[in-house]
Amino acid sequence: MGNLYRELQKKKQKLEIIIKEAEDYLQAAPEGQLRIAVKGIHKQYYLWRREEKERYPNGKYIKNREKELIEKLAQKSYYQKILKKARYRLKRIDTFLDDYEEDELLKVYSHLHPARKALIQPIYLPDELFVQRWEQVTYKKREFAPGDQEIYTEKGDRVLSKSEKILADKFYMMGIPYRYEFPLELSGIGVIHPDFMLLNKRTRKEYYWEHLGMMDNPEYCVNAIRRIENYEKNHIFPGEQLILTYETKSVPLNIKVVESILEEFLL
Repeated sequence: MGNLYRELQKKKQKLEIIIKEAEDYLQAAPEGQLRIAVKGIHKQYYLWRREEKERYPNGKYIKNREKELIEKLAQKSYYQKILKKARYRLKRIDTFLDDYEEDELLKVYSHLHPARKALIQPIYLPDELFVQRWEQVTYKKREFAPGDQEIYTEKGDRVLSKSEKILADKFYMMGIPYRYEFPLELSGIGVIHPDFMLLNKRTRKEYYWEHLGMMDNPEYCVNAIRRIENYEKNHIFPGEQLILTYETKSVPLNIKVVESILEEFLL
């Protein structure tokens, strides 16, 4: 529910910007309303004003050369409709937020007696407890082959490459929970081991991160494309739940790009 609260706050801010823009435009907009009469392929424009309704019951004809006035009146009508909808939506959000207590679902569990807590699997956990349980999940890791380098991350995980260590250490330093090579079963493919599975602590959304580290190797590129297609066949798409980084011998992993990706998806 905390995520819902934050999303509604964002929507409220956006609505307030829209309302302000509409109000500013309408304050300087020309008087009256635009009426359009369509006859075949021809259009005729009329300016309708309340004070002239007896003299011009259908509106006063506007010549086509007065294009600026026509466009301003059309824009005015649009803003009036937008303003009405935005005010209504903002009022409903404000009503909800006034009655909303962000932590009310958490308190159901936290206010229980410890003896009762021990008997319950809560459906909604505080962020800290949710992350703790996410990180404590045990799984069988893929075995390393004889001769593989022994490379360890700051967290203590053994990884296959220096680039994977750089990534894992960056996740760890930025407080982003991750699992290294957590098994993922893809329909029609079987079990694969993404380089990393990561958790956005704020949204509780999980992401898969694949680092393609030898993109100057033709055979590696073919296998990488097939791997990405396998994700896509299972509705895991790049830029949504799948994050991809690349490098070659001459173009190393760009840590600034990594930081930007983390800020966009994981923080």
